[in-house]
Amino acid sequence: TSFELIKVFLHGLRFDISAIVYFHIVFIVLHLLPVRQRVLPGYQALLKTLFHLMNSIMIFANCTDMEYFKFIMKRTTADVLSLITVGDDVIKTFPLLLMDFWYLAFAWILLTFFGIFLYRKTIFNAHKTIDRTSGFIKDTGQPGKKNPKMELLIQSVLFLVFIILFAIDRKSVV
Repeated sequence: TSFELIKVFLHGLRFDISAIVYFHIVFIVLHLLPVRQRVLPGYQALLKTLFHLMNSIMIFANCTDMEYFKFIMKRTTADVLSLITVGDDVIKTFPLLLMDFWYLAFAWILLTFFGIFLYRKTIFNAHKTIDRTSGFIKDTGQPGKKNPKMELLIQSVLFLVFIILFAIDRKSVV
């Protein structure tokens, strides 16, 4: 029935979202830490590099899974990782696989650069609105002046809420 199809779709969506969150957990935590150093250029460069690296790995895994599915008729799971770590077959066959499935490597590179392009289009322009000395949003002259102590409290609460939700979700998965 259509209700069962919607239910399966929602469960698949939950799985995908949890996989993205688990894979990006370090990035998320580093973004939510209520510290002043978050606005420093070096810290932002670290976050940007981590974000692109993690997304590139996920895109690579999905691109290879598209073709691998045809051979084993199931999605890649942890059992495939155990096959990769045993022996040196993967290292020996990788050049041949790259020649046979060149379009997957091309798709991986294209999608990775598209992700970098989108990141640049949506990046928060921190140097205009955040005070680099205090780490808090500057007063823009608009109504509703910012209170640095209140912002730190809000950042801390959001961080704790995220950690609690992560712990609750982790218990429901296990």
